[in-house]
Amino acid sequence: MENLGRIIVEHPFCNGLQPDSVELLISCASNVRFEADQHLFREGGEANHFGLIREGKVALEVAAERPRRIMETAAEGEVLGWSWLVAPYRWHFDARAVGPVRAHRDRRQVLAREMPKAP
Repeated sequence: MENLGRIIVEHPFCNGLQPDSVELLISCASNVRFEADQHLFREGGEANHFGLIREGKVALEVAAERPRRIMETAAEGEVLGWSWLVAPYRWHFDARAVGPVRAHRDRRQVLAREMPKAP
């Protein structure tokens, strides 16, 4: 079994973060896997996490358009799910796995409770 802490520390998002911030990410992270065409989240749903993509590619799509329009893709080494940072904490797009995706998911509720408050 791979060491989750080591994998997260090696993710590009963690470059330059303070060690205590990286430890916080590790403490609330879980491994997730999605198969091709599986949705990671859907537009309008509660944005309660973000993900560090480890392998694969995710399409961000506008759900209201037919056919669905891909607005952006996120791939290995990128972060997915910035909507968890800003109220009203709702997803602005659908996120669909283009192929198999492996990622780490961190929960907003835990991070918000543990993050240092701005002065």
